[in-house]
Amino acid sequence: MALLAEDSEELLRWSVARMAEGLDAERCYVFRRSDDGADLDLVARTPETEGPSGRDLEQRLFEHARRTLEAHRHPAATGDGPAESQPVDVVTGSLSLVSLIIRGTVAPYGVLTLQRNGNRDFDHGDVELLRSIANVLSTALERLQREVQLQRSQQLNRAVIDAFPGRLALLDGEGRLLRVNRRWRDLADQRGVRCEPGSTPPLEELAGRLHPEGDPDRRQRIFDGIHEVLIGRRPSFAIEYPTQQAEDLRWCLLRVVPLFDRQGALLVHEDVTERRLFSERLAYQAQHDRLTGLPNRHLFADRLEQGLLRAQRSGQGLGILFLDIDRFKRINDTLGHAFGDEVLRRVARRLRRRLQETDTLARVGADEFVAIVAVEAGISDAVKVAHALLEAVREPMVVDDQTVFLAATVGISLYPDDGDDPATLLHKADSALYRAKSHGLESIQSFSTEMSVEAIARFELESHLRLALGQDQLSLHFQPQFDAERLRITGVEALLRWQHPERGPIPPGKFVPLAEESDLILELGDWVLRQGCRQLAQWRGLGLGDVRLAINVSALQLARPEFLGQVEQALEDCDLPPTSLELEVTESVLLIEGPQVTRRLQELRGLGVSVSIDDFGTGYSSLAYLQSFPLDRLKVDRRFIDRLDEDDAASLALVRSIIGLGHGLGMKVVAEGVEREDQLGILRRLGCDSFQGFLLGRPQPPETLWLELEPLCRPDLETGQGSAPPIGEDQPEEEGTAQERGDDPHR
Repeated sequence: MALLAEDSEELLRWSVARMAEGLDAERCYVFRRSDDGADLDLVARTPETEGPSGRDLEQRLFEHARRTLEAHRHPAATGDGPAESQPVDVVTGSLSLVSLIIRGTVAPYGVLTLQRNGNRDFDHGDVELLRSIANVLSTALERLQREVQLQRSQQLNRAVIDAFPGRLALLDGEGRLLRVNRRWRDLADQRGVRCEPGSTPPLEELAGRLHPEGDPDRRQRIFDGIHEVLIGRRPSFAIEYPTQQAEDLRWCLLRVVPLFDRQGALLVHEDVTERRLFSERLAYQAQHDRLTGLPNRHLFADRLEQGLLRAQRSGQGLGILFLDIDRFKRINDTLGHAFGDEVLRRVARRLRRRLQETDTLARVGADEFVAIVAVEAGISDAVKVAHALLEAVREPMVVDDQTVFLAATVGISLYPDDGDDPATLLHKADSALYRAKSHGLESIQSFSTEMSVEAIARFELESHLRLALGQDQLSLHFQPQFDAERLRITGVEALLRWQHPERGPIPPGKFVPLAEESDLILELGDWVLRQGCRQLAQWRGLGLGDVRLAINVSALQLARPEFLGQVEQALEDCDLPPTSLELEVTESVLLIEGPQVTRRLQELRGLGVSVSIDDFGTGYSSLAYLQSFPLDRLKVDRRFIDRLDEDDAASLALVRSIIGLGHGLGMKVVAEGVEREDQLGILRRLGCDSFQGFLLGRPQPPETLWLELEPLCRPDLETGQGSAPPIGEDQPEEEGTAQERGDDPHR
C-alpha cells in the first residue's frame, strides 16, 4: 500500500496509523528534516490517546528524534531496559520510545519515532521490524519525490515550450507527433487540422500544413528536408519562405534538427516577418543615402559593375554623368543646413523624374550626383540626358518662402570609349566635371585624354597655392577707376597676383577658381582685405585724398558670421574710415535670396562701407532680387563692353538698359574692360558714371601706380583739387587684353 500512495501526505498518514496499530504503540510520529538541515518539522502523527501527554512529553519526543538525527547511526533508545529500548521517566509515569532514521536520496529524509506507555519496552524484534518499515517508507518517499520532480519538470517543459514565441513540434523516428506547443495547436486550429500527440500525419500533409498556399516545389522541399533529417541523411534543415495570411504577406522560418538520440526531430516554425523587415531596413540604409533615399556610393559601385557586365554582353554603351550643384555650399552657410537638406531632397526628386526607370541615380557627395544611363548613339544621347538634368536643376525652387535659383555642371564619360572598369569611368567623369566647372555655370563636358594631364596639374597648382601664402609669393596690383566727367582717379581695385618662383606669373583666372572650390578662398580673401587696407593707409599717409579701395569678396566669405568683424578689424588696424572701402560681390550671390545675405550687406553699409555688384549681367538675378539687396554701385560685365559698337544696335540697347536700370535703382554705374576710345565715348554719351579698363589704366604694383596717384595729392591751381595725368601716359605695358591676362570676373 505504501508504494502505491499518490502523495507523501497520504503515505505518511497511512503509515503512522498502521505502525502504531501493528506495534501496539500509543504514538507514532514522523519528523522531516528542514531544508537547511538544522531542525525537524512534525509532518505526521497518530491521534492523541490516553496516557501521558502534554507539551513536556512532545518536547522529550522531539529531543529524542533530534539526537537520533545527529547520531545518524543505529536506532537510539533510552530507559531502564536494553540499549535498543530504554524507557524514559517523566512526571506522569514511565514510557518507552524508539527512533529510526528515514533515509533520503542524498541526506536523511527525517526520523520515525514510536512511544509506548508503561513498562512495555521495544525489543529487538520490534526494532528490526521498524527498520524494515522505515526502509519501505524511504523507498516510497523517494518514488513520490521523483514523481513530483518529474511532474514539475514536465510542467516547466510545457510552460517553456508554450511560452516559446514560435511553433514547436516533436516527432519520433516514424514521424508521429510526440508533443506540440500552444502556438502549433493554434496554427492547426486555424487551418482546420488535428495535431494531437500520437497522431501520424503523412509528411506530405505536414509540409502542406506548414505552407498550405505555397507553390508545390516549395512544399516538396519542406517534405524532403523533414524526411532527410528523420532518416539521418542530413544533420539539419532550414527554409525561409513567404506565406499569405489574410491580407498580409508574412515570412516564416522552418528549422528541423534531430533529437539527441537520433530517434526523431524537433521542428521550429517561426514568423520572422519583423526580423526580415528590420534586416531589409538595415540593408536599405547601408546602401541608400538617408537624406534623399537615392543609392549611395556603395550601391552605385555595385550598380555600375552590374551595368558594365550587362553592357559587355549586349554590346550597348553606358554613360556616366557626374553632376555638381554649383556653389551649393553657400546655401548651407547662408540659410542653414536644414534648408540646404530640403533643397537637396527636391533636387534629387527632380533629377530622378528626368531619368528612365532602368537608369541609376546616386548621391555620392554633399552636392554631387552620378547617373548611369544607357546610350545607343554615344555622346549625343548622354548630352541629351545631361541637358535634361540641368533643366531640372535650373527651375526656380521655393523652400520656406525663400526662392532659390540653382545651376549645375555635368561631366560625362562613356563605356567603352573612355574605359571598361568603374574606377576609370568615374575618374574620367570627375575630370570632365572639373573642366565643365572651369567653363562656367551649366556647362557640359565629356572626357578627353588631355584632362588627365589637367587633373594632375590642377592638384599640383592647389598644393603650390597653399604654400604661396606663407612664402611671400602673393602680391596686390591695383587698377584705377576714373570718373566720367574729368577722367579723374576716384578709386582703385585690388587684384591678386601670384608670382611662382619657378613658373613665373600665374593668372588669377587659373588659381582663384581653385581657391573657391576649397576653404582656401577664406585665407586668401582675408589676406587681400588686410593687405589692401594697409596699402591704402600708406597712400593716405602720403597725402592721398578721397580715393576708394575696391576689394572683391567671395560668396563664401560673405556667408561667414565672422566676416563683418574681420572688415571692422582691418579698418581699425589701418585707421581707415569705412567710407574708403568698397566691397564687390559677384552677381552669382543673387542665385539665392536669403535674409542672411541681405542682413550681412546691410550691416556692412551700416558701417559706412560701400557695396557693389560685380560682373552684372552674367547671372540669373531678377529685378526684384536686385532691388532687395542694399547696393551702391553696379559694374557692367566686360563682355557687354567688348561688343559695344556704334554699328551694333543690340549691344547699344543692352548697355543703355543696364545703365538705366542702375540709375533707376539709385546706383552708380561702372563700366569694366574699357579698352578702346570709341567704347569710352559711347559710355560717356550713355551716362555711365565711372570707367575701368586697359585704355585708362592697367593693373599695376603699388609703387608704379603711385606715380599716377601722387598728382592727386597736389591741388589743381584752377580748381583746388588734385589733377590726373593724361590717359595712357607713363603706364607700364602689360601684354594682351584683360581676358588674355586672366583679369576675368573671378579675380
